Amino acid sequence: GSETYKMAVPGSATAVWYLVLKNVVVESTHRPKYVVILFRDTMLTIPYFRTTGRYLQLLDDYATKNEPLLVELAFINQMSPLEKLLEQYLPLYGMRWNIREGVDHRIRYSVASMLGCPQQCADDAVKSIFGRELDVIALSQMEADSVDSFFLPDQMDFEHKIDKSFLPAMIALANENNIGLIFVKTRTLTYPTPASEPLALRNYVKSLDAYLSEHDNVYFLDYSQDVRIKDSFFLDGLHFNQYGREEFTPILAEEFRSIINK
Repeated sequence: GSETYKMAVPGSATAVWYLVLKNVVVESTHRPKYVVILFRDTMLTIPYFRTTGRYLQLLDDYATKNEPLLVELAFINQMSPLEKLLEQYLPLYGMRWNIREGVDHRIRYSVASMLGCPQQCADDAVKSIFGRELDVIALSQMEADSVDSFFLPDQMDFEHKIDKSFLPAMIALANENNIGLIFVKTRTLTYPTPASEPLALRNYVKSLDAYLSEHDNVYFLDYSQDVRIKDSFFLDGLHFNQYGREEFTPILAEEFRSIINK
């Protein structure tokens, strides 16, 4: 019975969520009473996840000209001392992405242009080849490898990761603007039963729950081992199928109702 607005950004993670909250939600004329953030595993405390490669465009879509926290958490904090030194004192190192982009441009378009194939022609050819020949199994393995990084011992150490994440800033932004935050930890099939779940991950969730409960108007809904979420709900290990979406929605809505009616 409440009006909602979907702001999901496919493929995004906490860096984009922070930017959307700061630059879209808070800056809107009509602010919502609540913002719902669905996440999985340890995503909330991995600030650099999905901030490089093609995901840079997502950051650019929602960032302003000056984003010091984004730069610090998503990029600078991930650099080694040597990289930081080179970035500061070696101009060519700092320009490496621009240089690589220029080289890529020459490789991709120069020969094609000599053969009478302009830039759009070359782009269409690359898209056609990779769209047809892409190894789906290899791509799935890359995705699986990135997911495995969620469960490294360092990533499951909540106390070590929390102050280096966007989560404190997101909570502060919401509190300052009288917006409730509802964090929803979704179930996946990575660890489908409590017995299969690493102890470190269980401790991470307990620490996250305790941390969020310390803040006013912040709520945590954990469905990661909810028996109502059946294996038959899933299209793959992470995403619901149509049946799963239809079954999960009223479960989630009822939880929201209890929060909104407090």
